[in-house]
Amino acid sequence: MYYNVTDTNMMGELANLQEERLSANFTAPLAGRNIDCMLSLKHSWALQVTFAYHGNAYAIDVTSNNASFIKCLKYYIQQTGDVVYGILDEVTQGVITSTAQRDGFSRVLAAHAMSCLDAVVVVQGRHVLDYAVWYRERTVPDTYSSLIQKMICHFIVHEDFISGTASYEVTPWAPNQLPL
Repeated sequence: MYYNVTDTNMMGELANLQEERLSANFTAPLAGRNIDCMLSLKHSWALQVTFAYHGNAYAIDVTSNNASFIKCLKYYIQQTGDVVYGILDEVTQGVITSTAQRDGFSRVLAAHAMSCLDAVVVVQGRHVLDYAVWYRERTVPDTYSSLIQKMICHFIVHEDFISGTASYEVTPWAPNQLPL
């Protein structure tokens, strides 16, 4: 069935997809500090985690739609063997899951995203941005862990996320310093 984009019923359905279906607050460690986070899950299964760190507000887009949410869930089941949030369908290579299971998995996924960010910040320190660029360019996610880490590195690069331990001095430069 095809929908005309100007159809008011379809526009209403599209608007409903952007409405929030679940939100929850949680605390996660980040570089030795506990920070308050908020999970927001839309009807489209777009999952976002927001938090403040060193006076800056950040938003991690964990999944953007149903397909990316199911991909994370499928990789999670394959890597862990955990069937609490769904089971793999051997015929379609998809995932069989309920709305309640997806809601539960969204909480796990949000916590794992923050845990991965914490690990990258702790291990890489002042080099977190360099590492994120390097990891994104050199990896193809084939496991749940690598998928989450690539998503976190994407967040680090696009949000200009810099570890709280990083500090820089302005490099002095003036045009009169050019050799002639």
